[in-house]
Amino acid sequence: LFIAPNPATTEVRITAGHEVIARVTHFAADGRMMMNTVPNTTATTLNFGTLPSGLYIVQVDLASGTTSRKRLLKH
Repeated sequence: LFIAPNPATTEVRITAGHEVIARVTHFAADGRMMMNTVPNTTATTLNFGTLPSGLYIVQVDLASGTTSRKRLLKH
């Protein structure tokens, strides 16, 4: 799983190699859910442009059942 750029300003690209990304959930540092998408593809782009600067958690659920969480800094 690859998430870039980090830190981000407007967009973040998520790629999962040959795995299908079933769901991407984006949380604020305090646990509030900010965004939820269902791309059903091996790569997707998230728009972070309207969100305030800060630390976020991006949770990526793959179709295989694997879940990964990554910290993301937004400038």
